[in-house]
Amino acid sequence: MTPRPIRLLTGFFTVGVWTMASRILGFVRDILIAAFLGAGPVAEAFLIAFSLPNMFRRFFAEGAFNMAFVPMFSKKVEGEEDAHGFANDAFAGLAALLIVFTLIAMALMPWLVLAMASGFRGDERFDLAVLYGRIAFPYILFISLAALLSGVLNTLGRFAAAAAAPVAAQQRAVLHAVHVQRERRAAAQIDRPPSRPRHGDDGRVLHRRARLPRHQPRRRRGR
Repeated sequence: MTPRPIRLLTGFFTVGVWTMASRILGFVRDILIAAFLGAGPVAEAFLIAFSLPNMFRRFFAEGAFNMAFVPMFSKKVEGEEDAHGFANDAFAGLAALLIVFTLIAMALMPWLVLAMASGFRGDERFDLAVLYGRIAFPYILFISLAALLSGVLNTLGRFAAAAAAPVAAQQRAVLHAVHVQRERRAAAQIDRPPSRPRHGDDGRVLHRRARLPRHQPRRRRGR
């Protein structure tokens, strides 16, 4: 692996622009999620379920593992050692660890939900949070592996690809939320019952359109 020469201003500008774009799209994503879920038990269950993988993300992704991996990988690159093999071993080891961890967490999801939100006990939000948590928790596997690859790219001086990855993820989330909103509106229009004509007190149908005057033939006057 041959690292590119790192320029401070270029790297700062590249990462800053892509990070700002990611934050803006993340804000739009949160607005769409709030509009889609509203305020209620479904939104509360979703927030608790989504916070579980993000909590462990601090440890596996941008946390302790990545902080230990990047300096060691950088030394391998500078010393012209087998940096590629070291990165492959780290990727395989982290993937195996996270697969086992994800399976255990999905099995223990009811207890994790109770630890995060004990007020959900005996409530409909509890079952929803457990279901959503099992759906969302594999996110920790993919985001941690993506963070490891981002560390490799940053060490090699390729900042654009690493910084643009969150933008692509936010963009897909926004497009998916917009698509779901359109599908809901289309389904609501299909399920809407047809309007029925109104009836008066005497049972006659009242039409909204104004009645046209009847045409009466003119009588011929006798000569």
